[in-house]
Amino acid sequence: HPLWCMESAIDILFFIDIIINFRTAYLDEGKLITSNRLIAERYLKTWFWIDIISIFPIEVFVGAGGMLTGVLHSVRMVKLARLLKLVKMIKLVRLMKI
Repeated sequence: HPLWCMESAIDILFFIDIIINFRTAYLDEGKLITSNRLIAERYLKTWFWIDIISIFPIEVFVGAGGMLTGVLHSVRMVKLARLLKLVKMIKLVRLMKI
């Protein structure tokens, strides 16, 4: 099924993004933070849980009908938001190379 393949590919990209987020330094009050522990702590307190929910293959565990349709729609909306975030990150990386 083509839609399933596309969703699986997006989930794989999001999973890779999670790994990258655990290794990406950040600025804190003008100071570049490169400590793996501090990076992980910050990520776990911010986007990590949203990111994990977005790659959870909920369709495998629940049906697509009934009351769960709203849950599936919400998960797909989170995935769409993550996809837009990923596109923005790709654009930023391209700009940094110029």
